[in-house]
Amino acid sequence: MSDTTPRPGDLLELTVDGLAAGGRAVCRHEGRVVFVAGGLPGQRVRARLTTVKRRFAEATLDAVLEPSPIQCAPFCVHFGDCGGCAWQDLPYAEQLRWKERFVVDALGRIGGLRDANVLPILASPAERGFRNKMEFAFSQPGDGQLHLGLRRRASRAVVDITECHLQTPLTARIVEAVRDLARESGLPGWDDGRQDGFWRFLVVREPELGRNADTGPPAEGDGQDAPGRQCMIQCITGRHPGAAQAVSRLAEALRARFPEVTGVVHSLRLDPEQVAYGERVLAVDGEAVLTERLGGNDLLLGPDSFFQTNTAAASLLYAEARRMAAAGPDDTVWDLYSGVGAIALHLARA
Repeated sequence: MSDTTPRPGDLLELTVDGLAAGGRAVCRHEGRVVFVAGGLPGQRVRARLTTVKRRFAEATLDAVLEPSPIQCAPFCVHFGDCGGCAWQDLPYAEQLRWKERFVVDALGRIGGLRDANVLPILASPAERGFRNKMEFAFSQPGDGQLHLGLRRRASRAVVDITECHLQTPLTARIVEAVRDLARESGLPGWDDGRQDGFWRFLVVREPELGRNADTGPPAEGDGQDAPGRQCMIQCITGRHPGAAQAVSRLAEALRARFPEVTGVVHSLRLDPEQVAYGERVLAVDGEAVLTERLGGNDLLLGPDSFFQTNTAAASLLYAEARRMAAAGPDDTVWDLYSGVGAIALHLARA
């Protein structure tokens, strides 16, 4: 009798039954659940196995053989290659429906709460251009070309993006400019294999406040004047003898080319773990603080401040928290792990 147990590398034709948290498709093959990186419910796909366990397997999408009746056309040229977005080809209403199912499933299967009252998800007011912060990675494998962009789906490789719809178009132009300037510097990008390199991360912060300062409606708040458009750039690097001069030249070029860039921060990271967080600020060109307005409060954001990345959705979230808390003048609110303190300040107005 021949062994028909599937092995890594095998190609399987599968029907997508559902979705799992993290963006993977859920399929089944001979009693085993197969998680496929990519794919939508209703699709017939060909997938290549990467891991095979007794009860489940993992695979990458090789081809879509039959489309899903609910899929839509993605709007970014990098979708499918870049790992920044998982479901551009799934209508937003369907995305919310599946995310609600993930919550119900987690509460029931993991938490044992079979009849939990899960309220409908509050949709983001914007589906594109909503992020106030983006993190991009540098990479230079071996002696090859320096790359700057987002990670390839299911990979540590970096896609040199030319557009990104998560933040405003300004971000993509800045990323392209920084990529060119970093290449011109002659200093190496990070190499995952050697755990070495100079250029490591680029962080772009662009608050919602001020994006439409010239033509848009007044920002929510208490009547204070809104600042002009603001954008902070943080370059996170390793050590190198020419580090200060290289980043200083980059900062000067960026601020000359993009008047929206109010500050460029140079941070050092020596830990080899690939996390976009600087252990120490080495230099600042311009301002190292941005202003965001939420719920009538002006919040000051530094290069390493923790803040919700979708300002408009955070406003809905905090308003719902205030409604549920029903806090009054005689109540005390404890805000633990508070970031910039946005939730406590939001509740304090009650």
